Amino acid sequence: LRMGATFFLRMEWMTKANGKIYLTETGFDGFLAEPDKIYNGKAAKHLHHYTLKPGLIDHPYGSILMFDPVTNEMTALLPGGSGTTFPSKHLSNPDAITTVEKNGKTFLIIQEDIFNSNRGRASDAALMEKNNVNEIYWLDLSIAKPTIDDLQRFVTAPLGAETSGGTFIKGNSRYYFFNIQHPSRNNPAPFNKSCTVVIDLGK
Repeated sequence: LRMGATFFLRMEWMTKANGKIYLTETGFDGFLAEPDKIYNGKAAKHLHHYTLKPGLIDHPYGSILMFDPVTNEMTALLPGGSGTTFPSKHLSNPDAITTVEKNGKTFLIIQEDIFNSNRGRASDAALMEKNNVNEIYWLDLSIAKPTIDDLQRFVTAPLGAETSGGTFIKGNSRYYFFNIQHPSRNNPAPFNKSCTVVIDLGK
C-alpha cells in the first residue's frame, strides 16, 4: 500500500475455474480510507461506485470478483445485495467459495458470513433477535452477466450460525463438506450445536 497498490474491502477465499480466478470480497459498512490505514493505496475500480465521499466507502454486502490472468483485469462478477424478489434472495458478505462441475457445467458455491443483521442482510425476525442467517448459494458460471436472481439457494444455516470451510475431496465432486459454526444456543436441538455436514450430490 505504501507504494500505491490497489486495495479491496476484506478479501476472503479464492478458487479457480475455466482459466479465471474467483475471489470473495466480504465488504464493510462505512469504511474510512484514512491515510494511516491505506497509506498510498488506491481503491479497486469497482469500489468507486460505493464511495460516498472522498475517504468513505460503503460496501455493505461485498462482491464476487473475477480475475482474468490473461488480460490482468479484475471485475466485479456479482455484487452483493438484493434480487428482484427481495427478501427471497439477498447475497450478503460472501466468504468461503469453491467450484464444482456437474452435468457439464461449472458452478461456484458461495458461503455467506454476515457480520451484521441490519440493512436487509437478515429477516426482520432475525434482526429483532440480533441474529444472523447465513446461506449457501450456487451460481452457474455459464451465465455471462449473472445477477442475484441467478443464484440458487442450497443451504440455509441455523439462526446465528456461520457456514464455513466448504470443500470437496480432491478428484471427487460427489461429496460436499462444510461446517456449521456457533449457532444460537436458543435454537432447538440439534440446531444449537456446531457440526460438520456432508452432502451427497450424487454421481
